[in-house]
Amino acid sequence: MKGRATALGCLCRIFSQQNGQLTTDADLSRFYQSIIQALVYYNDTKSTVVYAILLNSTMLFSCGLKGSSILIPSFIHHLEAILTDRKNSFDSDIRRAAMLILRSLIPYNNHLFNKSTVTALRDRVANRGYPSPEVKGGEEAGENEKEEGGGG
Repeated sequence: MKGRATALGCLCRIFSQQNGQLTTDADLSRFYQSIIQALVYYNDTKSTVVYAILLNSTMLFSCGLKGSSILIPSFIHHLEAILTDRKNSFDSDIRRAAMLILRSLIPYNNHLFNKSTVTALRDRVANRGYPSPEVKGGEEAGENEKEEGGGG
């Protein structure tokens, strides 16, 4: 497993630094398939393979690789597990990498998702997995303020 982690980490570094210049569609396809398979197969976020991928993919979504958005669903599960962990059971390095990846996903939010998936994850991270007071109270809090302001 350590050899696979090293290999996938190296691939992530190589493709993150390419900026789409010397890569063919076939190479990108094989790379994406390898990363997706690893992230799905190693469902445990604390796996060395997942760590290697995340630690070496901090620039993967911001370097302009053609079709890189196909990787987002596979990454979201692990980012959520790391960033909403209330027990702080993850190293600071992996938390930092997860935050950098999440930051690079925010521009994709408007283009790829029906709901605000990345924004919702960002909000959950900010509240460490606890529901936001604005979301919890939602429209009811706004309606109460209108009633109090209008009736005074």
